[in-house]
Amino acid sequence: MASVPVDFDICQIFSARQVGSKVQLRKRLVSHTGGVFMLTVQQALSVAPLTQAKLVAGAEGLQRQINHITIMEVPDLVRWLKGNDFIITSLYCIKDDPEAQTKLIHDIARLGCAALAVKTNRYIRELPTEMIAAANEMSFPLIDIPQHVTYIDIINPLMEQL
Repeated sequence: MASVPVDFDICQIFSARQVGSKVQLRKRLVSHTGGVFMLTVQQALSVAPLTQAKLVAGAEGLQRQINHITIMEVPDLVRWLKGNDFIITSLYCIKDDPEAQTKLIHDIARLGCAALAVKTNRYIRELPTEMIAAANEMSFPLIDIPQHVTYIDIINPLMEQL
C-alpha cells in the first residue's frame, strides 16, 4: 500500500490549474499514491475545527494514518476498533478510573489506532498527567478538544477527507 511521503507538498505535484476542484484533487492524489489517499493525524489537525484543538502528547506519532473515525462511549471500546481509528471521547465512561484511562492509551496505541481526541472541561477537567505520560511513551497523539467544539463538527470535515 502506497502512502504519501512525510514531506508531501501538494503544490509540488499539481498546480491549481491542473486540479481545479477538491474532487479532482482527490482523484489525482489517489492516482498519485497508487489508489490510496491517506490522512495523517498531522493533516487532520489542520482541518477546522481541530485547528482549535491542542496536541498535548505524542507528537512523534503525528504521521499515524487515519482510516476510521469513532466515538468512545463504552469502557470496552477496544473490542470494536479496526486500527487507524481517530477516537473522539469525553472519557465519561472511565472518568473516575485513572488506571483505565492510562490503560486505554496503551491498548489503543498497541492496536494501531491513530489518535485520541478528548473533550475536556465536561466530565474531566483536564487530561491526567498519567495519560499524557503514557501517550508520550507510546508516541501516540493525545488531543485536547475545546468544550465548545461538537463531535459532529469534527466528524463531518474529517469524513470528507477520507
